[in-house]
Amino acid sequence: MVVVIVVLVLGLFLSGILSFSGTKSSNNNGGGSGVMTYTQAEPVASSGVAGFSGGGWALLEASGYESSQAASLPFGGSVSGTGCSFVPAPGSTGNIDFPAFTGSYTGGAAPSWAFLFRNASGYIAVVTVTQSGSSVLGTISSACGLFGLVLPIPSGVINSPQALSPVASNISAFLQAHPKANESFALLGGISFLGARIGAEWAVNITTCPDASTAVVAVGSSFNATVNATSGQVIYSQNASLGSCSGLGGGSGGGGGQPLTITFGSGTPSQAGSTYDDALPLVAVTGGLTTGLFGLTLAQSNGATVGGLFPPTSCVVGGPLSGCTATGGSPGQTWYAVLLSSGGSVLGIYDPLIQGWTTGAGPVPLSVSQSLVVVSASLLAGSGDQLSAFGTAGTSVSGSTFL
Repeated sequence: MVVVIVVLVLGLFLSGILSFSGTKSSNNNGGGSGVMTYTQAEPVASSGVAGFSGGGWALLEASGYESSQAASLPFGGSVSGTGCSFVPAPGSTGNIDFPAFTGSYTGGAAPSWAFLFRNASGYIAVVTVTQSGSSVLGTISSACGLFGLVLPIPSGVINSPQALSPVASNISAFLQAHPKANESFALLGGISFLGARIGAEWAVNITTCPDASTAVVAVGSSFNATVNATSGQVIYSQNASLGSCSGLGGGSGGGGGQPLTITFGSGTPSQAGSTYDDALPLVAVTGGLTTGLFGLTLAQSNGATVGGLFPPTSCVVGGPLSGCTATGGSPGQTWYAVLLSSGGSVLGIYDPLIQGWTTGAGPVPLSVSQSLVVVSASLLAGSGDQLSAFGTAGTSVSGSTFL
């Protein structure tokens, strides 16, 4: 569980620094004019950093950015408050420049890339790449300990077009609803923590929130996916509704400050007819957390996301838990969740297929008198599956437990 927390924190940190939103890349399978795939941009970045400050740089992360409007964003501001110190290289403005470009989101090619390299002393070099060449933007001090957990990108990883290919239909569906969305895709070398390792992964993000150079507060939506960087298998994907875009583009980690948290107690599984449920008491909830601010995912021990189940019509807000059965759905272990009052009545129903809550009248505040019941078509106790909470309204939310 500690490893999961570290990965989530590091993911928020990297996305806060690197995911400056933009829109639209060229398709042409990565070979269009003015754009590059990962395998085209990486040699340029590696060559540009080779002799910088003594050399010996290992590649940790690469991110492609796509923007319909040109932007110049200060990198130093994005690490403010993280405990990390960014120093621009001599002659550098410390800004990441994004050329304007229009085209297809699914090609895996971008007009602008950023790379992170680490040397033996633990310093991080930030390198940008465009069609005009590479530039060392600056360095992050070795005191930024999070990067010590990141593994170098191994050989044999798939190229960015192949990383986007398995979620291309999801991207297209999202764009049909949100044609002006922004996209970024990032390759991370992996994580090593307390003897546990997570391999290299591609992270894909599309959001309707504007880039960090635009000072607006807006309601947004996003699609996120994680793809195994060796096999190309989709590890995780989700659509999320963001209540506010404020802070998302500026590197505050989804709202800034400490994240709202949920602490789950031990589950008490029981069987009701053909339905299994796992009632998880809410041991602690940080102030202000409501059903409007978080969603839930259920993942197997191998990281594969467990599919959702439509709640039946007999499961209604204000009704008893006995009406919330596991019927229909796809074969195998499918699920949904119910927020239950101390008196046993249904306060809210979470549908993982639409990734949203049904409540009586607006978001329901969470309290330690409530419990979260995971309803499943198969036995959950001892499954090793992990239930995790994630923020959906511009606010970081954390909390997870093994069933």
